[in-house]
Amino acid sequence: MEQIVRKSLLRNIKLAELPTVLAGYKGTPLTGIKDSNLPKGFKFVASAQGETLRREMQFNDFKEAFRYFNLLTSTFSSLKYYPTVFNVYNRLVFDLATTHDNKATVTTKDLFAAHILNEILEHPQEGLKSAADKFNQL
Repeated sequence: MEQIVRKSLLRNIKLAELPTVLAGYKGTPLTGIKDSNLPKGFKFVASAQGETLRREMQFNDFKEAFRYFNLLTSTFSSLKYYPTVFNVYNRLVFDLATTHDNKATVTTKDLFAAHILNEILEHPQEGLKSAADKFNQL
């Protein structure tokens, strides 16, 4: 799956181009998703509402969770990508999916967003620049 994203979206991308590229990219629906193929910490969830990539995170306290909530949601907002996010005290849950005809579907765009989320969690000071740099090295 990583190769699909890299080949279709991430060729020599520059930080300033990320918002335009992601916003204009519709993504290709993915089938046969297995948790073992997903970015670290994500799992595939299927329900009556559709499919999603889910990442659950636990932090030391509410302040730390909210700091990451703000960092991640502001980053995704700048990319014009709007995941479903749940927060309970020190826990955050991100559901990444693309909605078509009122049904959620996991696409390559959502997989790309999962990689961005992980990169920002690993390098919060560098944020989006770290994500762009990493994917240019793939």
